[in-house]
Formats: sequence, C-alpha cells, structure tokens
Amino acid sequence: MKRGFLLIFLLIFLLPSALAEINLDSITPLVYNLGDNIKLSGTVSEEGGFNGIIRTELNCVESSISLSSKVININQNQLYGIAEDFTIPDILTGKCKLIVFLEKNNALIGKKESNEFQVTKGLDGNFVLVNSKLQLGKDIEANGDIFKKDGKRINGIIDVHLKKNGKVLMINTINVENGKFSFVMPSSFVSTGSYSIDFNARDVNGNIGVFTEAIKFEITNLLNLELLVKKATVNAGDQFEIEGSIKDIYENRVNKGTYIIKFNSREYTGNIAFGDFSHIINVDQNIKSGQQNIIVEVMDENGNTGSATSSIKILAKAERIEIKLGGDAYKPGDKVNINAFIYDQGGEIYNHDLKIEIRDTENKKIFDKIISNNILFDLPQNSKPGEWTIKGLMIDLIGEKKFYVSEVKKIDFNINGQTLVIVNSGNVLYEETVNVRLENLGAGTTITKKITLDPGESTSLDLGKEVSSGVYKVIINDKLFDNVNISGTSILPYKKNSNILFITAVFIILGILFYFKNRRKMEFKRNFSNDFIRKEAQQAGKYISNVERTLKKEMINVGRDFKRIEPNKFFGNKIDTNKLRTDKLDEYRKKSSYLKRRDKDSDDFSDGMSNMFK
Repeated sequence: MKRGFLLIFLLIFLLPSALAEINLDSITPLVYNLGDNIKLSGTVSEEGGFNGIIRTELNCVESSISLSSKVININQNQLYGIAEDFTIPDILTGKCKLIVFLEKNNALIGKKESNEFQVTKGLDGNFVLVNSKLQLGKDIEANGDIFKKDGKRINGIIDVHLKKNGKVLMINTINVENGKFSFVMPSSFVSTGSYSIDFNARDVNGNIGVFTEAIKFEITNLLNLELLVKKATVNAGDQFEIEGSIKDIYENRVNKGTYIIKFNSREYTGNIAFGDFSHIINVDQNIKSGQQNIIVEVMDENGNTGSATSSIKILAKAERIEIKLGGDAYKPGDKVNINAFIYDQGGEIYNHDLKIEIRDTENKKIFDKIISNNILFDLPQNSKPGEWTIKGLMIDLIGEKKFYVSEVKKIDFNINGQTLVIVNSGNVLYEETVNVRLENLGAGTTITKKITLDPGESTSLDLGKEVSSGVYKVIINDKLFDNVNISGTSILPYKKNSNILFITAVFIILGILFYFKNRRKMEFKRNFSNDFIRKEAQQAGKYISNVERTLKKEMINVGRDFKRIEPNKFFGNKIDTNKLRTDKLDEYRKKSSYLKRRDKDSDDFSDGMSNMFK
C-alpha cells in the first residue's frame, strides 16, 4: 500500500520534466484545393532527450487522416526541426488542422495543433466575351481561364452550357490546358434575344468549378441608320432627296440589303449598296402643311433591321375660305357668330387675317372688317328681311355664306315726360291702329291713332293735348306706363261730350259778336245821325248784355261741372265743390281763346263808338 502512494507521488512530480515541447509555425495560405501541397514547419525539444515516434495527422471537421509517422532521436537539450510537405488527399474538405503527436513506448508524450485552414475542391475562373451585345449573323467567340484557390492553372475539361431564357440550347465539352480554353459558337444556333453560358470545370484531383451564368450577352438584329434630307422646306408639288448610311453595331458598313421609305402615306423601296442609299421623292399637291415625318426602314442579308425618322417642313398655301355661322336664320337685333377659316392645300387651317364683308338683300354693304377668324356681328334693328350674304376675302380667295333675316313686325312705345314716342323697331312697314288708354282715378278715355311707319321711323303724341292735367295710367296695347304726370291744356275733366258742347257754345257766341260788329259798322256808314247813333248804342248795349249773360250762364255751367269733380282730382283738398274759385276762373279766362277774342272785339267796338261820337 505504501509503495502505491509512493509511485503516484513520483509520477506527479517527475513526469512533467520528461514531456517534450512542440512549436509549429503558422500554416499559409489558409485555403487549399484537393491535391495541393501543404507545408508544415516547427521544432521539437526535450531536456532529457527523446527517442520515439513523431506522427502528423490532417484533422478536418468530419474526419481525419494520418499523413506521416516516423521515428526520431533527440539528444539532451537538442532541438528537432520539423519540415514536412504533404499532398492534401481528395477525401477531406472543410475547416482543417494539422496535428503533431510525439509517442514513446505507445504512450503520448506531446501533442500540438496548427492554426486552422480551409480545404476545398472549388475552382475559380475568368470568362471573356468580346461584346456583351452581338449582331445577328455573327459567330459567338468566348475564352476563359480556370485556376485553383492558390492561382495555379489546372489541366482538365470544361462543359459549356448555352441557355436562352433559362433553357439549355446546347452543351459542349472543351479541354482546359494550363488553365486556358476558348470556343466558337456558329451564329446558326442562335436568334435574337438574351443568352447566358454556364461552365462546369474539373481537374484530375477532383476539384470542380461550377460557374452559373458566367457570361451574359444579347444578340440583336438592330442596325444603325443615319438619314440626311437635302432640304429643310419644300412646297407642295415639288421634290426632295433623302440619303441614308447603314452600319452594324460594330460600326461596319452593311454590304447588302434593302430599304423602305414611308412618307405621306406612301412607300418607296430600293436596294442598299455598300451601306448607302439615295432616293428622290415627289411631293403631292394636296399634302398637309407643317412638319411631315419621313420613316425609313432597312434590312441586311442576315435579317438585321434598322429604322430612323427624319422630317421636312411642307409650306402652306391658302386654297379656300370657309365661313360657318351659328344658325341659318336670324331676327333683327340678333347676334351673328361668324367663324371664318382659311384652309391650305392639305385641309389644315391657314393662319392669316381675312376681310369679312356683309351685304343685305339688295346687295348693299352693311359691314366690313379685317378679322383673324371670329367676330360677333349685331344685326341692325331695321335689317331688311330676306337673304343676306357674308363674304370672306383674302387676296384672290373668296368664301361665301348666306343666311336669312326673317320678317319682324314690331313697334315700341316709350313715354318721355308726357310725350308718347312710337318707334317702328321691326324691319317691315307698320301700318296699324294703336289704342292708347288713359285712366285717372277710375275714369278713363281711349285715343285711337292710325300709325304708318317705315322701319326705324318714329312718331310722337303729346298726351297733354288729349286730356286734362293729372296723374294717369297709360296703357298701350299690352304695355303699361304707371304714374304718368300730364299737364293738360284744360282744367276741365276729360269728358268728350261736355267739351264738344262747350266748344260749340263758344263758337256760336263768337259768331254772333262778329256778325253784329260787322253789321253795325255798315249801318254806321249809312246812317250817320245822333238819333241813329243813340239807338245803335242802346241796341249794342243790349247785345253786349246778352253776351255777358250768355257767358255768365256758361260760367255757371262750368261751375256745375266742377261740383261733380271729386275732391283732390285736380286741385287737391282745397277745392270748393259749391262754387268756382275766383283764381281758377281767372286762369280759365286767361287760357280761353274765346274770352280773349271777346275782350278784343269789345275793345274794338268801344273804340269805334268813341271815334264816331267825337
């Protein structure tokens, strides 16, 4: 029992002094392919010396493999140098380490791990296609390099997979020598579209390189076309020349091909010679003015196509004038919306001023003006009915449009103060009877007047000569004028019968006075004696008294008429309905032509009598 404890004590304190020390240098590079050489360097030392086995193992994530094992003899205080060169086998990949073991008498004396490195079977490559865009009809040429992670080129094979839109069109296998390869694909295998090439490379050590869509390219059938139009502007009916130059995407001239020129809904064709063409085009007489496009399409012998657009300006020429109206018939006073347009040879609007001339049914010019394209014309109120003509004029061009002015029989009434103004506002003769109704405080009268007026003519009627003073409603046909203040020629109410009687009586009295005056003058000449004069004076006095009585009687009748007048009708609240006011009678006397004539005759008579008695 004591011996066992003694042995354990010796192992604990004496064994460490017998262990060897291992130092390893860093492994570089850190990535290796299958079949690559990997170098291991370092030292082993043992103070007491060592005589045993040194073993090296490649240890990766999933497995490990022994690379070397040999016997070494290390003297006391001697360093042993490690310098190994291993080939990585084709069975291990991933993250790996090199582990160095020292063993003596089947016992592990020392162990040391290197830094971590990567073992892979992947290859790298570079791939070149001269152009990423290829012309249809040209062969596809590509080349590339395949190499390991340390940059060393491989020998092996490579599979080429040509794909279009993800579908494999062709597979070809090419040898890789010293890492290089190249291939040519005939153009007959492809058409226009987008393509890609996958590469799968392999070497003798089992390294594999898979390169998906390593090359992408486009095959196009487009050609470059340059156009030259010899003229910038041209008139309808003239001609112009167009030239073209055609090149492919590599700037090479297209040797053979055809062209189509599209201009003004026509097509012109021809052949391409050494990349050029030229064509003369005759312009139609009715071509539209303005910028006209010229479209040219070309095609070479391989099916490549190109197109280009140019333009030429067609000068406008005025060809016709068109006049448009808002309607075909109008009434006087209407607004006529006139749109006048000048059109060129192609039916397009020609922007230019023109003269508008309007003539009536008798070809009399009513209106003319220079306009751009639109004007609003007011037909005069007295426009003659019938067919009118509108003309548009520009240099030697004439456009014409007719419209009809309808007959309008219309009369307008207006009151200016107390004057009724009647105007023929129609466009035909007005020959009708007009009834004018005047109403005042329930009473009223109607004036009937025969009107004959030409278009535009007018007549007037002084209502003050028809009625007495007051405020009236004036009704003419269906038109009403309210609160018309009229100053009449008589203060009597407007009653037709009483006026006639009064006027008749006045004329009878005046006739009597004139009769006796003339009679007495003749009798004075025949009988010039005092008795005769005395008798005649007495007789004249009787006549004068009779006249005075007659006049007084008429005045009493006038007063009676005034009694029948309602208060406020003529004189307001101040009127006395029982008797005539003196001032109103005086006013009546002043206005009465009969009284004026009577006073004058009386004065003349008195003067005659005085002269005779002298």
